[in-house]
Amino acid sequence: MWCAASGGVGPWPWLVCEASNAEAFAAAGAFVAAVAAVAALLVAYRSRFYDDAERAVRALTSSEMAAARNVIGRAARAQSIRRRDVDEVRSAIFFVLWELQRASLIKRRVAPVINDELVLLYGHMDLIIADLNRVLATHPDVADASTSIALTNGALGGLKDIKRPWWGRVREAPALVVAQ
Repeated sequence: MWCAASGGVGPWPWLVCEASNAEAFAAAGAFVAAVAAVAALLVAYRSRFYDDAERAVRALTSSEMAAARNVIGRAARAQSIRRRDVDEVRSAIFFVLWELQRASLIKRRVAPVINDELVLLYGHMDLIIADLNRVLATHPDVADASTSIALTNGALGGLKDIKRPWWGRVREAPALVVAQ
């Protein structure tokens, strides 16, 4: 193949190229291979994003999380916490805070892709955070969780609202845990 800068024809009149059929097929094949590689990369990225969202939803809806949320919910609605239940409540608070931190790692992959798993994840986070805030406000002496709360708030702070490009916000990011 050779190209010369002289008065050629076509979209680039300044460029004249002559290529054999083999060279043209090789160039077309290379272009098709590059497009296929980019498409495969995008599909892999998208499926990983969905897998991460599903994994986070499963963690926040697991039986362990349900048990911890039950303990926190009972404590939030109780006038006082019995001395024998303090350790259970404290463990539940820390377990939930750590799970929220893990689930918020998805923030790195929040893309313009909207899926039901991510909307569901944010909904569960809102419910969990509401219970946590209630128990921490009514029983601040149960756990000195200020460091874990700060770490959780740092992790949650980077979550983005879910948006559709042409009509705006679909779902706001979860609120922060109120530190006492």
